[in-house]
Amino acid sequence: MRDKAKVLLIVFIAMSALSGCAASPKPHQEALKLSEPLVIASALSLPDDNAMTAYEAVTQDLRIKIVSGDGMPLSAKIMSRELTEKGYRIDRVDVAPFLFKEATVFYAPGFHTDARELADIIKAQGGIKPLSWKSIYDIIIVSVKQ
Repeated sequence: MRDKAKVLLIVFIAMSALSGCAASPKPHQEALKLSEPLVIASALSLPDDNAMTAYEAVTQDLRIKIVSGDGMPLSAKIMSRELTEKGYRIDRVDVAPFLFKEATVFYAPGFHTDARELADIIKAQGGIKPLSWKSIYDIIIVSVKQ
């Protein structure tokens, strides 16, 4: 738990610097670029094989819910396992209130890019769609048996 707190603090500092919230770099310092991953393993004294980039740490902070759109909880559980193995944290697995024909990714405002990345990973035939209802989740993925 202590390591997670360190990671979150470092990610917060890194993201603040990237967004311009922190002090500007001095003229002799090079500004951070979004295209360059920030490896924070050295700050945590982790071995290189456990290195985590700022992107990966932020990805874990997404609030993701996966619902089975085919009425079978197994499809959502399988997708949850696959995304977890790719570094995503899944907050809830459930069954959709009605049936879907295609896997679809719904996203809250500000999470279009994350939704697109997830849709590409799961090969969502239904594409991505903005959430049309209030939700505590940033992303809701509808899974179907393939």
